[in-house]
Amino acid sequence: METSLETLTQYILTQAQSEADALLARAKDESEKTLADTRQRLDERLIREKEHFKRLSDQRIEDAQRQKASALRRIRTQYARELVERLFDQAEEALCGLDGERFLQFYKNALASLPLQGAYTVRLGGRSAANLSEAERKALAIKTETYSVTVCEDTVPNEGGFLLEQPPVEMSFLFSDLLKELKSADAPGLIKGFLG
Repeated sequence: METSLETLTQYILTQAQSEADALLARAKDESEKTLADTRQRLDERLIREKEHFKRLSDQRIEDAQRQKASALRRIRTQYARELVERLFDQAEEALCGLDGERFLQFYKNALASLPLQGAYTVRLGGRSAANLSEAERKALAIKTETYSVTVCEDTVPNEGGFLLEQPPVEMSFLFSDLLKELKSADAPGLIKGFLG
């Protein structure tokens, strides 16, 4: 009986060992499978994170490029505006520096472009008056069948050109006013031209 008890015990121990080995093998397989699944999920997550960071990085680069391009456009536009301002300032300086003969030509062309009737007074801009001789000043007075122009002794300080007055109407041919009108009409096109 002892042998059969020993055999039975040995059989139970062998079965238990076999059962334990099988459980360990299954646990090991499941653990390896779980570990492989976890690695795969982590690898996929890592790939997604890398793609996300790349998109963010690309987006930031695009945003930075857009901001720089916008800043550059603003700087170029400001520079173009400054060039246009300088252009009109130089034009005014040149017009205010017209010699007497060329000023008289401008004056007569301006009057010829108007349908004048009645008596007018011309008041010179101080800067233009300074460039005129006495004879050229006298040539400003005009008398025709339909209108007459007399010259006022007062001048418009710090201006070039002239005012043609027939109260209550005053027509400005001051260079600053003429250039201001021209600038408001042409400056946007000039700025675009400078920007290319």
